[in-house]
Amino acid sequence: MRRENPSDRSHPPQWLLRFFRWFCHPECVEDIEGDLLERFDLIVESHGEKKARRKFAWETLRLFRLGIIRPSIFHSPFTQTTFMFKHHILISYRSALRNKSTFLINLIGLSTGLAT
Repeated sequence: MRRENPSDRSHPPQWLLRFFRWFCHPECVEDIEGDLLERFDLIVESHGEKKARRKFAWETLRLFRLGIIRPSIFHSPFTQTTFMFKHHILISYRSALRNKSTFLINLIGLSTGLAT
């Protein structure tokens, strides 16, 4: 039995693996990536490296669907500030509708103060 040298093995395109790891949910990455790599090795043995690379690219792109996409983790202090700002605007609007005369006096005072 011949031992395979690691440098003799063909490898799938690394940019596709990086793309896959970027979009895939962290809980699924290891399992699905292992299956993709096994499938790549089988296709290399049966059909050759060129076809295996094409099929690997196709199968990786086909995995890009809502079921396994990584959840958004975009937490920024600006998003909280935006929500808070919208909340304050809404409260001010409701208060202005309820207390029209007080709102008008406050608005005139604020605009006069800013103008001077």
